Amino acid sequence: MKCNYVTTEDKNRLSKNGIFIKGITFYVKTFFKLVLIILTFLLLLKIMKIDLSFLTDAIISDAYEIRNKGLVFTSFFVVLFGPLIEELGFRFALSFKRVHIFISVSVLSFMFLSLWLGRGFFADILFKALISLLIGSATLLVNQKRYDIVQQKYGLQIIWLTIMLFGFSHIVNYKIENFMQIPIALMMCLPQVLMGIVFTYIRLNLGFLFGLLLHSLINGISFSFSLLVT
Repeated sequence: MKCNYVTTEDKNRLSKNGIFIKGITFYVKTFFKLVLIILTFLLLLKIMKIDLSFLTDAIISDAYEIRNKGLVFTSFFVVLFGPLIEELGFRFALSFKRVHIFISVSVLSFMFLSLWLGRGFFADILFKALISLLIGSATLLVNQKRYDIVQQKYGLQIIWLTIMLFGFSHIVNYKIENFMQIPIALMMCLPQVLMGIVFTYIRLNLGFLFGLLLHSLINGISFSFSLLVT
């Protein structure tokens, strides 16, 4: 069965409001189903006396970060800056335009360099920016016709790859200490995979700015809820 949430089928079939409502409705309905499945699975793991403390450690770490960096900075990073960087990295290139691909590859390179060096996103900015731009520049060596061919042949596979990469990259939110924790952490990333599907749907059918708006909105709601919990 074809998933029309990763195609542009609705772009000329539905109104902007219709596309947005369809995306939000799919997200809300699927999100609550996912939460129910995840909670059931966690309950079973708890009954089996499997240590899940690394999951609560992530919540405690978030609370500490808010206290350490301040509510205003954390809010800006989570609700505005973070979504912008992630949308540029994971979904800006889905137009398959050469300049957009250059920007996405450069941003993704910066993100993964930050993770690899392990010194924070804002550390060594000039060095990471230079390396990232050099990596991204390689995409400019390919002409647009070649990208058009790639889109026709492998566009759907690339879209799914970006969705999975976006969703499961959030595994870095958890401090994994052994291999047994990896499947659990990946399961906890399923809501982000769902977000990736919905953001991609909005990006493909309404454009980049609408996807960014929805991303910021959902992050803002999640952040507000996390403040209440912590």
